[in-house]
Amino acid sequence: MLKRGLRRASPIIFGTISGCSRNETRLERYARCLNNQAQPAVITARTAPESISASSDISSKKPSTLPNVDAGLDKLLHKVVQNRSLNASRLRHPETENDGLRLNLLGLPKYSPLFNPVSMRVSLPASEMVPLRERLLSIDPASPLQTLVDVLRDVSLLASVARGRLIEDYAFTTFVQLLQQKLQSSEEASFPQLHTMLQAFQSFHFEQLAHNHETSNILRNILDRKCMEALPMLTNHEAFILLDLWYLSSCSRLAHFPSFFLSKIKPSLTSMEPEEIVRLLFAVMLQRSADAGLMLTIERLILPHLSTFTASELAVICAGFFKTQTSPGSDLVDKLSNRLLALDGIVLQNDYNVTMYAKFLSRYAMPSLHDKIQKLLLKIKPHTENLSVTSCGHLGSLLETTLQADEDFLQRVAEKLLSKWPDVRLKDMAKITKTCAFLNFRPEFKGVDFFEIVKESAEKLLDVDTISTFPSKLVELLAALAQMNVFSTHLLGYLEKPVFFRNYSSQAKSLLADDDLLKLHYAVQLDFPDYELPVVPEKLLESTLRNKEMRDGPLNTAVASMQKGLETLLQDSDKHASKKSVAVLSPLPYAESVLVVRLKDFSPIPLPPDLITSKQRHLLRKPPSDHTCSVILYHPWWSYSSPLHKATGYREMKIRHLQALGYNVINVNQIDTQNLTFVQKIKMLRDRLFFEKYDTRASVIAPEKPGNILTSTVNFSASSERKVSIRDFV
Repeated sequence: MLKRGLRRASPIIFGTISGCSRNETRLERYARCLNNQAQPAVITARTAPESISASSDISSKKPSTLPNVDAGLDKLLHKVVQNRSLNASRLRHPETENDGLRLNLLGLPKYSPLFNPVSMRVSLPASEMVPLRERLLSIDPASPLQTLVDVLRDVSLLASVARGRLIEDYAFTTFVQLLQQKLQSSEEASFPQLHTMLQAFQSFHFEQLAHNHETSNILRNILDRKCMEALPMLTNHEAFILLDLWYLSSCSRLAHFPSFFLSKIKPSLTSMEPEEIVRLLFAVMLQRSADAGLMLTIERLILPHLSTFTASELAVICAGFFKTQTSPGSDLVDKLSNRLLALDGIVLQNDYNVTMYAKFLSRYAMPSLHDKIQKLLLKIKPHTENLSVTSCGHLGSLLETTLQADEDFLQRVAEKLLSKWPDVRLKDMAKITKTCAFLNFRPEFKGVDFFEIVKESAEKLLDVDTISTFPSKLVELLAALAQMNVFSTHLLGYLEKPVFFRNYSSQAKSLLADDDLLKLHYAVQLDFPDYELPVVPEKLLESTLRNKEMRDGPLNTAVASMQKGLETLLQDSDKHASKKSVAVLSPLPYAESVLVVRLKDFSPIPLPPDLITSKQRHLLRKPPSDHTCSVILYHPWWSYSSPLHKATGYREMKIRHLQALGYNVINVNQIDTQNLTFVQKIKMLRDRLFFEKYDTRASVIAPEKPGNILTSTVNFSASSERKVSIRDFV
């Protein structure tokens, strides 16, 4: 019926309809214009050029009004538009981060020649409105290549009104096979021919043919090969335009041409202009991998120009290094940070740019740059209301990286998340909740705890499809809530579904959230015993713990030093029992190893053998019930956030879980012992072990001031010449 409807149609001029919503499909735009009898829509016609240069611009013809269309096509269009299910699978993907970075560059005039400037939505004369299928079948195999290129272009335009249903048969397949033979047997295709064919392929691949359609694969492979053959004759600008068309076709990593181009471009890098280098980085970013030598050369070439780049160019530079996982030199990171600080605050309101700055600095900024990052965050803070939830989430991650618990900033980020409910993604929900939990920031909104609000909202918002698509993000969200002692039986129930762990395990390793999965599993056991089912199946739990042990580094030297000192200290009481009463083990499988000592009546007694040499690594190690086992928990400087030296949420959770198992917890802070000698540290341990009183309800040293966990830790500021600040280690 679709074919018959188009054949009965009067001559139609297809083009870009002005004044239409960007979210409308071309069919919807066309049908809307059919209904608009009082004020007919205007179509801007564009002509496909015979020859296209890298910097050419296509001028528009005079606008023409939409002609009358017979009732058959009118009825057909209404039917297709109303049946949303027919069109849903063919709509172009929503705008992504890469699209945003590309559009930002296109906003700069000097980048217009480096991207595809020509639209394929051109008008056709009425004389060419012959039945599409007949035209495909009537091509002479002896026709020159240009004839086939023109037909391919016109087919993509004429077929668009039917959204591809007319070309998904043997007529179009026969034509593509003929084109394939012609391209294989003819001389090299020119740039205008490649440009036109790639634009047609973009239309087929996105709007007409299914991505796995056989004809689509044939077109892609032959065009890919011809682009690589033509590369030696192309200018850099022409090659960049073809790269852009491959990206717009969603084939940057399916085709070989982009990576082939990057492998051949290195010798000519030194002759490129700065904007060409940035454009090249955009192409590198799309590939998500790059030769180390190429990135090193690019870094060397852009360094002198960093102070002149705009906000959009800096974002592409950040994306190029971040998405290829290439570590830049400290000089580049430092100069880029300085340039960001010099930018006007108004330009720091672009979502895509801000997101890339945050990702880049979170991964590559050294502690020496944390003060600059904090200044940058203060500069962006007044503009957070203009940023998206995603951008605010990444800025929150920067606070986590720098250990700067700016509570005003975090309050704004949390408010942003709640204000956009329910139009938020699971990714953003998990990221912001995780940041607040890590920095131990617990805001309230109208007297209700933020984490309780997130839990209740997630219960209403999330469904099986979303969770199956992003299983790691659900794990991150639940682990963040568990860190703050908030649990949801409803959300935990999603982990019981077989599809969840099947999808979780099938992800790439970089997407797994194994550490959060372990935290969640044991937090449920210790803090939420009402949930009787295991969070993680035993087999997966064992493999996850094995992987964790492989990732764990060597024992912290401070812990090893304390172990040696304790053994020496306890030898005076009982030389034989001293070594057996001190051990380094992991009572909490998700956490690092800690120093455990057992004392009774000021004398060392041996630790139970099953506590030291447990063969079941997935089990929690509980001490004897006589409260004789103490854990000396060493906290490095990254266990606190500035400026209040507040303990992180992860540190508090470890203490809570050790206490729940029955251990006495002695907290030793690096910030307090940094300037102590070895003898002073041993004396400190002796005093804490033998002379401090414990709160029998919590099995922890009684705090000097209620409500602050730092007061129950070892405090040696009086023994030092000066107070030690966390900034000494940043």
